[in-house]
Amino acid sequence: MASVFNNAIDPSDGACARMGNARWFAAAALTVYTALAGPWLLGYDYVRDDLGAFHAPLRAFYAHQIAQGQPFDWMPDLFCGFYLTGEGQLGGYHPLKWILYRLLPLHWATGLEYLLPYPVLAIGAWLWLRRLVGRADAAAFGALTLACSSFALMRLIHPHAVAVVAHLPWLLWLTEILFDAHRRGFPHRAAMAQTGIALLTASQLLLGYPQYVWFTWLALGFVGIGRIISAAPFGPNPKTNLHNESRPTVLGNSNSRSRSEAARGGVALMAAVACGLLLAGVQLLPTVDALGESVRRSAGAEFSATGSWHPLNAVQWIAPYLFVHRVVGENTHELIAYLGAAPLLLAVWACLSRRDDRLGRLVMPALAAAVLALLLAFGEFGPLFALWSKIPLVGSFRFPCRAMVLFAFAAAVLAAVGYARVFSCATAPGIGALPARIPATNGSGFWAGCGGAVWLAVLLLCAASWLIALWALARGPAEIVASPAAVLAGPVLLSVAAGLMAAGASRRRWAAAALALFTAADLGYSGLSYSVYAPGALVHRSSSSAPIDLPAAPARIVCDIALGQLPQQRTGNQVLAFGLSRADGYAGLEPQRPWWPWLAAFPPQLAVDVLRRAAVQWIRRTEQSVRLGLAERDSPAASAFAAD
Repeated sequence: MASVFNNAIDPSDGACARMGNARWFAAAALTVYTALAGPWLLGYDYVRDDLGAFHAPLRAFYAHQIAQGQPFDWMPDLFCGFYLTGEGQLGGYHPLKWILYRLLPLHWATGLEYLLPYPVLAIGAWLWLRRLVGRADAAAFGALTLACSSFALMRLIHPHAVAVVAHLPWLLWLTEILFDAHRRGFPHRAAMAQTGIALLTASQLLLGYPQYVWFTWLALGFVGIGRIISAAPFGPNPKTNLHNESRPTVLGNSNSRSRSEAARGGVALMAAVACGLLLAGVQLLPTVDALGESVRRSAGAEFSATGSWHPLNAVQWIAPYLFVHRVVGENTHELIAYLGAAPLLLAVWACLSRRDDRLGRLVMPALAAAVLALLLAFGEFGPLFALWSKIPLVGSFRFPCRAMVLFAFAAAVLAAVGYARVFSCATAPGIGALPARIPATNGSGFWAGCGGAVWLAVLLLCAASWLIALWALARGPAEIVASPAAVLAGPVLLSVAAGLMAAGASRRRWAAAALALFTAADLGYSGLSYSVYAPGALVHRSSSSAPIDLPAAPARIVCDIALGQLPQQRTGNQVLAFGLSRADGYAGLEPQRPWWPWLAAFPPQLAVDVLRRAAVQWIRRTEQSVRLGLAERDSPAASAFAAD
């Protein structure tokens, strides 16, 4: 088996094999996206979680207002009047969204809005990783890892989060081009990159999800600072030859000059982002205005700590289905961080393999980014939360676990590097492939050639997964532990991934294709089984127009009443689709309403008077409303369509 590494392979054959492997990964991603879009093409609407509770009613209002030529900034059917543009998650001033809802029926407009970010994310990730690792197939595997990750697929229920994140690989790609253009002295290319960064930044802000824009700026700042410190790209260096030896260039090898060029690139990057801020003022200013009038204005550290990523959630990397909710907690789509079995093992391979070549130069920056993302995601469980919660505006964001999106990007880089290490078909210029002969001081054959220490780490991860599964099964049934089949899925997936890596290291021609299909099935099931194919996640268009017994005149309803120490219930806005108006509502940036009867200080009779003055005619029956004596009459619409 060791002789395989000594055989000479025609570089042209290796290039053809790499392109063939890249096509397999593209086909695998397309398969996942077909499964994602299939229900929509068959006439179903996505209504899982916030898609039905928040986004669908708002988009119906938006489409109606555009069709009537009326403004959509103010929505009278929520909170007795709601600043919809300021809330941010409508993104009504984004030109692409306006075109979709102006020209297409509601079903087609919403479906395209939800689904288009996924291919945009995949293509951008491929361009960015292709520039970093220099191999089309490795970049395609990294793009598959990122674009079909559990984070991306489960975030279908937060479509603007996916849309904003889909801009990030393009921004990283343009940032690399910008710094490279300044280093090489290409002003026109630098200007084009700056223009692209400004437009993409404006597009992100117009979508109205500032938390993920903040994560984007963290990523761009990390890359920019790294480029200035190193005064060199985080990828193949055109100033070195195949053996990573410096060669003379027109610009010379002056470190001070390189540092100055990189600093100019950093200034250009900040200027481009600032231009994007100005271009998106039509959305940015209303969001700042609405924030000042929202309950988040006075939110403390406890609010910001909501959704912190407990370190025990790391167990999902090797035991993805161990718990009933898959995570330590109940908010699965927020706390999920499953990388996939093969991407995890390949990322570990990248971290433990050699770092003295071009691919190795990517490992430490990616590891540093991953560690930073973890520290941010830990929230109250980590050391950075005290600083994080005191940053203006940023301290108003909850769910620190959302910083795991940066971890997903770092893991995609490491997975691409690991793939390039293991699945090395040939040694071609500029790709940093495995050398023709790998030295080994101890051992021989396949184990020594592939790096015994690296294989030991892979096997230890598999063994740890099996031990966790067997321990869970030995304990017997538990409330938080999933079924035996689900518990065993983790170690089986890791074992299969390790076998495919061994086949790839042995240069089996079928290994890359099998890896593509396996990774697509692994990640696709993990994400789509939650966001698309879970019970209640889909509703056919024909059922959304079912008749319902509504009052003769437009009625205002209250769905959520909190009394004393009883928890406030959060009910979605589905009732708006049936002609009802809400005196309360469900929104991310909820307005302050000091007159609203939430506090224990409100006597029941005063609460009744307040609700009558707000023209409330219907009360949804809850424990709170029963205690207030306000639930003598229920709205049929509320009973049928307002989720608990």
